Amino acid sequence: MKVILAIGPIWEYKRPPLSLAMLQATLKNKGYKPKILDLGLDLYIKNKFLYKYLGLLSYLYRPEFPKLSYGLISIAKPKLSLSVERIFKENSKIICFTTYKSNILPTLYIASEIKKIDPRKIIIFGGPACSIKKIRDFIRKKGVVDQIILGEGDLALLGTLEKISKNKKKLKTRQKDINRELLPDFSGFDLGNYERKSLPYSTTRGCYNNCEFCFDIVLWKKYKFKKAEKIFSDLKKLKELYGPEFFLFADSVILGSSRNIEDFCDLVIKYNFKIGWVGQIKPSVLNKNLLRKMKTAGCMDLSFGIESGSQRILDIMKKNCRVQESIQIMKFANEQGIGVTALFMVGYPTETWKDFFKTLKLLINNKQYITAAFCSPTSIYPGTSLYLNAEKYGIKNRDSSFWYSKNNNIFVRLLRLGIFILTIKIFKK
Repeated sequence: MKVILAIGPIWEYKRPPLSLAMLQATLKNKGYKPKILDLGLDLYIKNKFLYKYLGLLSYLYRPEFPKLSYGLISIAKPKLSLSVERIFKENSKIICFTTYKSNILPTLYIASEIKKIDPRKIIIFGGPACSIKKIRDFIRKKGVVDQIILGEGDLALLGTLEKISKNKKKLKTRQKDINRELLPDFSGFDLGNYERKSLPYSTTRGCYNNCEFCFDIVLWKKYKFKKAEKIFSDLKKLKELYGPEFFLFADSVILGSSRNIEDFCDLVIKYNFKIGWVGQIKPSVLNKNLLRKMKTAGCMDLSFGIESGSQRILDIMKKNCRVQESIQIMKFANEQGIGVTALFMVGYPTETWKDFFKTLKLLINNKQYITAAFCSPTSIYPGTSLYLNAEKYGIKNRDSSFWYSKNNNIFVRLLRLGIFILTIKIFKK
């Protein structure tokens, strides 16, 4: 049976989407004939301005204003119609879309147009966006999606394809052993059209820290990681098959425990495996000696969720780290020649201007160690500890991006974000 695996704009144009590669491997293993369609890459190649417009739209998208948000994609409809045409050329009855908050509106429009032309087509939605109830409700109201998948998509999709005739609206997958996960299959992707000659790979699921604001605990429930031997073996095979220049570990916290990180690095060094890799990690699992070994084993850049320069705010977030610890690890990484990407968050509940200026002070005083810095205003995701304890922080309108509390509202958050960005531009010159 032929099955289209598609991802709509926008998601990623630098490297192929890992979700589709993993789904493809699973379906092929069970005898299906998947066809990969990266509709976002198609749009990026044909019209970069429109692609960036949809990127802005994804930032403006608010689940609480679905009709307004959906109406804003009208300018993109002519190009999105080309995506619809491409799907019909494949002549498949079943069309599966991976959805994120960044692509849910264009994907819904494409799905709507498919159903207008041929209501017999079976459309399946999965991905992180489907885990958010407001977005899920919005999808159902459009009435064009036949199945919504929650949980890890590969096994859930197999179950959906087998049970599709029973017309169930929602299916959950069982837990799986990620150390038995199939090798991602990137055949069928236009690899030469992506901006970077790199491949994504997942070494873990979720995060072990359970910060109050983080959606990982809602999405993944439990932290799991692949053994060093599994990671090493998979990367060797992917390198042989596709020849990427480096790998992006697409995880919230890469490689698992300190011991597993060291075991992986030992294997890379022992077998002289020429590999480059980047990813996000928690400072507390690192030390100077381990960072030195990681550099020898090909580590190029590490992202750290610093979040704030105020220890008071970090404690409220339940980050389980110290400001000075994070600074020290960034310094050690820089000394080893590993790039440092620092990630920050402004406007957390109870954050004062004093707390915010401590964040700016951290940024300025340690600019020599930081390769790149990014910042975002605090969002409250359904199911997180922050969402469930909104009353504790005096948060009103928690389901909206316009949530507010004492001395904190959307204007304060955007003002602090603007000051942060301006600080980066001034002090990184």
